[in-house]
Amino acid sequence: MPRHVGRWRRGLPEILEEGSNELTAFSRRLFVSLYDELVDLEGKSEASEEQVKAVYQTSEPWQRVAAVERIGPVSATTLVAPMSDGKTFRSGSQFAACLGLVPRQHSNGGKPQLFGITKRGDPSAHSVRSRSTLGHLSGRG
Repeated sequence: MPRHVGRWRRGLPEILEEGSNELTAFSRRLFVSLYDELVDLEGKSEASEEQVKAVYQTSEPWQRVAAVERIGPVSATTLVAPMSDGKTFRSGSQFAACLGLVPRQHSNGGKPQLFGITKRGDPSAHSVRSRSTLGHLSGRG
């Protein structure tokens, strides 16, 4: 069974048209419906990505963030969107906390202990960081 959506999208019509497999009529109708929904969602996703790229072309902050290695227009949008004009946060530390880039800490008797970076903050920003880091470590791109 393929694991990539693109392979499913290309291979599913052939499977559904093949009469020799063990799919029931109900299963075929269900998979056709799900396939149509997948194609529709991919179209919407591509349209949204084109809109993001169009705004990216006119936004200087987005272009500055995207200049960082492994950050593209969509990832830059995810990182810049919560910041708006930058006046929302009193310091860079507050913005880092919003993105989930601060270590967890525990204070006991006035002596703070710092732990690893938490997964708190914006989940989409965390996803962007994770994908960028993994891509960098694996040497892709």
